Amino acid sequence: MTFRRFLIWFLIILVEVVIVTVALSSDTISRAASREREMVVSTFGEEMASSIIKRTDVVYKRYFFDSGWIKGSYEAFVPSRDELSDSRSLADMGRPMFKVMDQKLRTFWTAVYYGTQRMTILMMWLPYLMPFVVAVIVDGMATRKKRQFNYEYANPVVFGAMSHAVLALISFPFLYFLLPFPVNPLVSPIWIGVFCLALFAMISHTQRLA
Repeated sequence: MTFRRFLIWFLIILVEVVIVTVALSSDTISRAASREREMVVSTFGEEMASSIIKRTDVVYKRYFFDSGWIKGSYEAFVPSRDELSDSRSLADMGRPMFKVMDQKLRTFWTAVYYGTQRMTILMMWLPYLMPFVVAVIVDGMATRKKRQFNYEYANPVVFGAMSHAVLALISFPFLYFLLPFPVNPLVSPIWIGVFCLALFAMISHTQRLA
């Protein structure tokens, strides 16, 4: 059952990647990102927003540009000018397709850049929010022990529903990474808050192990 849930969320994320890459242009992504950057400035101020952008540039360059991922993707799907000049038939037949592939790769890597900015913001929030997650886990385990001690009912329906919710919320950062529309940076603490509520309910209603 757990594997099936992971598979479903993997397919959802894969569909999102395909939609962002195929259906949208890099200009559309850039306009959405510009609006989101205005939200970042209004939320954190100019100085913090500038720091976020610098961190984003460093991470993107290290993990996608310097690592060769970007170059490799273009080499795999878009022939170089030398390769096209060496094969006239390839150039004549494939030029329109290669142009489209170039545009879609540009869209994808533009989305990845702004997704990296979102991950930078999320990682900035985590040190402040993780103590709440730890506290919720401890409180949930204590509540479960109390229920066991008092012979209170641990609801399997609540446990099942919340386990689905926890898995969905764990998948949220991967969806958030490539969402093709502006998202307020305050979504991260809201996400953690909802995650904590679901996690507490799941732990406190965990069934007694045989």
